Amino acid sequence: MEQLHNSFDDKEKILLSQPLGKINKEETKTRISDPTLLAAVIKQNNSTMAQMPSGKITALTKDNRGKSLFMDLIFHKHVIPNATSQYDVFTKLWLLSFYRKVYGSMGVLVDFVNGGGYGKGNAGPDFTILPIRSIIPQVGKYTETDCDYIYVRSRVSKKWLEDKKGDKNWKNIDKVLERKGDFTMEFNSSSYVERKTENGMVKREEYEIVTRYEPDKWITFHSGSQEILREMDNPQKNGKIPIIMCHSYPLLDRFIGLGDFERGMDLHTSLGSLISLYLDGAKAGIFPNLKIDPAAIENWNEIKQHGIGPGQIWLMKPQLFDKLEQMHVTPDLNTFQSTYQFLKAAVLTVTNTTDTSVNQATDPGFGKTPQALKMQSFSQGMQTQFDRRMLEIATEKIFDRMIDLVAKRQEKPMHLYLGKADLEAVAEIAPDVVEMFEVGDMGKVTIKPTDVKDCDYRYEIDAGSTVKKDEIVENQTLTQILEFVMKVPGAMESLMQGGKIPLGNMNLDLGELIKRWVISSGVTDWDKIIVDNEQQENGLNMEDPNAAQAVGSVLNPQGGQPPMGVNQPPMEQSQFQDPSIAQVFAEIQSMAGGQR
Repeated sequence: MEQLHNSFDDKEKILLSQPLGKINKEETKTRISDPTLLAAVIKQNNSTMAQMPSGKITALTKDNRGKSLFMDLIFHKHVIPNATSQYDVFTKLWLLSFYRKVYGSMGVLVDFVNGGGYGKGNAGPDFTILPIRSIIPQVGKYTETDCDYIYVRSRVSKKWLEDKKGDKNWKNIDKVLERKGDFTMEFNSSSYVERKTENGMVKREEYEIVTRYEPDKWITFHSGSQEILREMDNPQKNGKIPIIMCHSYPLLDRFIGLGDFERGMDLHTSLGSLISLYLDGAKAGIFPNLKIDPAAIENWNEIKQHGIGPGQIWLMKPQLFDKLEQMHVTPDLNTFQSTYQFLKAAVLTVTNTTDTSVNQATDPGFGKTPQALKMQSFSQGMQTQFDRRMLEIATEKIFDRMIDLVAKRQEKPMHLYLGKADLEAVAEIAPDVVEMFEVGDMGKVTIKPTDVKDCDYRYEIDAGSTVKKDEIVENQTLTQILEFVMKVPGAMESLMQGGKIPLGNMNLDLGELIKRWVISSGVTDWDKIIVDNEQQENGLNMEDPNAAQAVGSVLNPQGGQPPMGVNQPPMEQSQFQDPSIAQVFAEIQSMAGGQR
């Protein structure tokens, strides 16, 4: 892994917007790091991991509806809010998705933790993101599922080791503490690579320990002395290694995948060099070099000592001013712009992102024309779909492992504070565990570990639930659905009877559909427009025939042709007895008639 680890330094420089390479006299004095690659990866990741994933938990055995419900509530109401090692769950998933693009892959360790977000004296499942250099796979294996073991390196302080002396699971602590701290690190190092030189290094009282995770056993040892510090059976009781990897592009012959930084590194370096060269040329045009005959200078040694620059005073010999001449340099702006556009378009092609600052002459997929924007949207959608799926696979594995830890290792009862809808669902199955509060519709549910044990569970993520939603496209799609639904034979009659439209063995909730339509339209204070029936004293009631006709008229503004299956004349404003409904209907008709 050493060769691969060494390549991470340059990737981290891109991440920190630092120029790559060393400054030589033959190279440019200006050193610029172009932001295109980093900005494109951040933009791409923000689109892929824009919100918390949603999903459901299903028991893999029959007659376990109650356990599935309990586990779903435990996971979403208890585990997710308290799994806060390092960061909250959303931030950790965002970092996992982002750093896989930097390095090619990123890994997490899933385990049962004490304290933390669960509070003192309590415990629960959590996951932590591992530094990429800390993960050492079995030799010759390229996926974590194929490995018989995986090493994880970590650095601990002297005090951390001393605190383990009272733990019966740890041993040989004194033998390790007899040694001096065996970890050295550069003051200004931005990585975990150990340096062998003595310059700029400091000795610290830190120790590197390594844990070998096997399906049935965990072994921890000190890397310097090879003293075994801990040897225990796998406490997770599932026969699995607790390391889960998330890839950008998985490779067949390498444990670490192919990331966007690695794919675009040469182009990124070329962009930085191009900008640096042009700025050097611009500087030469502002402060031009001089061609001087040394014989024309009164004191040449003083000129060499103080340099040649603006504001300098030179003593010239009489009649020899013609021995001094400026060397004019005019950088070619057109060449720079065309080359920069080409390289930037190549970087955006690598990351499958878009930028309308790249003109169409460079690539027909760029620019601001409708055709270019359509091509950009399609390209981004294909990239986002693959990125999303890679993240979803890793997320499902992480959540499955956390849920399994609750089922197999949870020892104390879990107290959940639920809203009215969740309480009603629990009360149907186990009314004895629900404790209502005196005020409001909140209540407490106490679930014992035995209520969810002896069962295997599976977390099924909702595809695309992490992706940033395009509200304009969503609104257009919902409009088409509404128009289609209102043409279903018998839709209006069903709507007037109960607000729901039967679709085979299912029902369509038109109220929820219209609510999503209003939300995606981008209007402010949508919650004041769409309110619950008990909160609305005088409003649009979908069970009112007049109100139902109003909805049909909005989706069929031509007036003469009612929706299919509805043999009723078009509604007129005068047919509404309630003035407020009549006014709303008139305004909706006006908008639907062309004032979009």
